[in-house]
Amino acid sequence: MLIFLFIKILILFSAIALIAFGFFGAGLISLLKYLAVALGASVIFTIIYPYVRGVKKGDKILVNGEIAIGFNGISLDDGRIGNVIKVELFSREIVFCEVTSYEGLFSYAKAKFLASEKLKVK
Repeated sequence: MLIFLFIKILILFSAIALIAFGFFGAGLISLLKYLAVALGASVIFTIIYPYVRGVKKGDKILVNGEIAIGFNGISLDDGRIGNVIKVELFSREIVFCEVTSYEGLFSYAKAKFLASEKLKVK
């Protein structure tokens, strides 16, 4: 869920905007311009970040398919859209899934169920 990343980046860019205003500001309009740039940069960063990062080992995954629908696993591999990764379900079963989408503002990465190892991990 990228909402927390968005908030952190917005705070960081807003602080940079306030520092810039302290040095170069000439009035309220320039402060608003700096804050608008900070907001825009935060939105752009939040949109681009998942595509640069991909899915990493340990990320929470929503698995869709025969077994279940909903947040129910942890990635055991790194991957990108179209790649097959291993996912450990909360039932401790390891399954193979194809990454279908990256993490969103309010959602986890999504993967399509392909096959199961049929092994239980202790």
